[in-house]
Amino acid sequence: MKLLVPYALFSVYISLLDIRTGRVPRLLLWAAILLALLLKTLIAPGSIPTGSLTGGLFGMGMFLLAYLVSGKKLGLADVWYAGLIGIVLEPLLLYAALGVSCVLAIVFILITKKHSIPFIPFMAAGSFSMLPVWGAAN
Repeated sequence: MKLLVPYALFSVYISLLDIRTGRVPRLLLWAAILLALLLKTLIAPGSIPTGSLTGGLFGMGMFLLAYLVSGKKLGLADVWYAGLIGIVLEPLLLYAALGVSCVLAIVFILITKKHSIPFIPFMAAGSFSMLPVWGAAN
């Protein structure tokens, strides 16, 4: 639970940045990733948060592949934020959160007929949908 409030506040902030400017500073995302890993380590002192590391790598790996396959239509900030989601939620909830994110984005695109959207707000919404499950597990 120590990670819940900072993660939620950060996610809302970068979602608003993505909507307003279409840019999220990578340095901000890197700092959030390091802070999340530090907090996860402090939650269970003496242990390396392997689930978080795995989730972070899976999230970044999936989105890096999507970034490359899409012709770089996704932003690199999406790749880094997927890593942060993976660190916070760990692999199983990461997949569920990203699935919810994609469904929400598809519905939004179908309704608005927009072809280009900021994706971080949808990723944040998807991850927020998993927070009750995550909170029960932590």
